[in-house]
Formats: sequence, C-alpha cells, structure tokens
Amino acid sequence: MFRYYSTSEELEEALVELKEIPRLKQFHGSIPIYLSRSIPNLSLHLFSLKEANTKYWIALKSFMCRFHIYTAADGSVDRKVIRRFVVQMLSTGKGLKELCENKDGMIFGDPDSTAEVLSILAQFGVQCKATRPVYIFTYPPIVDAPIFDNLPENFEIDQVRENDIETLISIWAFTAHGAGLQTEAQAKYLPTRVIRTKDTKKLAAFALLEHDGMIVGLNVLPEFRGLKLRDILMSTLAYEAQKTFNIIPFYCCEPNNAVMTKWVSKKHKSLNVNGKQAIILFSVLKIDEEAAEKLGKFTST
Repeated sequence: MFRYYSTSEELEEALVELKEIPRLKQFHGSIPIYLSRSIPNLSLHLFSLKEANTKYWIALKSFMCRFHIYTAADGSVDRKVIRRFVVQMLSTGKGLKELCENKDGMIFGDPDSTAEVLSILAQFGVQCKATRPVYIFTYPPIVDAPIFDNLPENFEIDQVRENDIETLISIWAFTAHGAGLQTEAQAKYLPTRVIRTKDTKKLAAFALLEHDGMIVGLNVLPEFRGLKLRDILMSTLAYEAQKTFNIIPFYCCEPNNAVMTKWVSKKHKSLNVNGKQAIILFSVLKIDEEAAEKLGKFTST
C-alpha cells in the first residue's frame, strides 16, 4: 500500500513506526524538527510503500536552496518494488517543485534502496557525485548535560555570532549554489555551538546541526587542536539539540577516516539487524535545467 503523510498527525504516526527501526536517525530527527515549525523555508514530504514483508520509506526535504532525500527499507529489498514506489512518489508531484528549484542536494540511506533510487534519478539526468558509504553513530536516548569543568582555561561555549558566519562558510560550506545561505540559516535557527577564547573572543572550534538531527561540520581550528575541544563541543551540541527538539542526535564518518573512527565512542555505534556497524550510502546530487524539465514532464503526465 502506497501512502503519503500530509498532516502533522500522520507524520507523528509515522514517527512512532519509524522509531521501531533504530538506524533510521535521519527520519527520527527530521520529523520533530519539521513539526516544531521553528525553521522557516523547511519542507518535508514523507512517503511509504508496504509490499509483502518489506516497508519502504522515502523523504524529500528542502531547506534554504538545498534538498535532502532519505531512503530506507525495513526488510528485503526488491528492485522492481522500489522502482514502482519511486514512480508513484514522483507521480504525486509532492516535493518535486522544491527539489527542481533548489538544484543542489544530497541523498543518503540504506545502501540497497539508496542505490536503486540513484539509478532511477539518473534516468532523468540527475547528476550523482562522490557516492560513498559512511558509518552512522548515535547518542543515547538521554544525552547527559555537558561538564564544562573539562573546558580549558580561557575558553567558553557560545552561540554563533554574526561575525563568525564568514569563517564558518569559508571552512565548512559546500561549494554548491546557496550553501552559504544554508550555513547562515543553520547558525540562526538551529542550536549551533562554538568554542571561543574568553579574552579575544577568537573562534576556536564549531559544529553545526542539520535539520535532521545530524551533527556536521565539526572543526577545531589548527592553532587550537590538541586541547580536546572536540569532546566538549560535540557533547554540548548533542545536549542542546535534544533539549530543543526532543530528538536523538547522530553523526557520521567515512570508514577510512582514521582520526574520527579512533575518536568516536563505542557506545555511539549504531547497529543493523545483523548486529554489525550500520552503514548508509551518501551521495551529492545536482539537478540541472534539463533534469528538472524531465522530472516536471513526468509529474504532469
């Protein structure tokens, strides 16, 4: 059965079901943050299809000139079923206008379902770049309040200030169109945190929160590395994210990122149904004018 979740009540109903699948943190965070109605220009379109013993999920999100696509399959993946699901989703036209207008974005989710959706999007001319697997890590259901005693002397936790934005954009922002606007909006509407020096107020480290609950852009500026600022910054942002949106924050890293894989806590590992480290597939997408036209024509037929 194909379903589109159009009301707050339906999204809350879907969230209860999705939370039964622990690895789907991008869905778990997206729905509460969207329903908070505290972030302007944030859209969310959620679809599902139940076929035999498998339930498939796709979410289309747009925020400040960029889009996200999330995929998941709870059960064995049937390529023909996924294709039918995507066709039904596209036929509704829901969320496609925002995707085509924003042009730049990303897709991530279960490897099999994501790979199949990528294959279908490629038929419309959607460009796919830098596809790679990443590990997913998640905080516990209750995030402990940070212990600021661990913060070195002459450093303080602070919110992002206007004069920080240019530095954040130059270090973190994607090169895609509108990435700077999104970074600025993240700093304004989501509980992004930084560490700065008390005396000179110089930016030392920062981390951003995405609109799906993922902590991204963790960066300690070179001259401040080795002070364990990363630990206190991550725990602070995770705590603030949970307190603000009642979500379980998560983060990802590539398997070959030796620094991060060594640093991450074993208790943060997200496991799949086989008890192994959960892996999701990530890819950067671009919808050019030709691809947008093809998608538009398909929707109108």
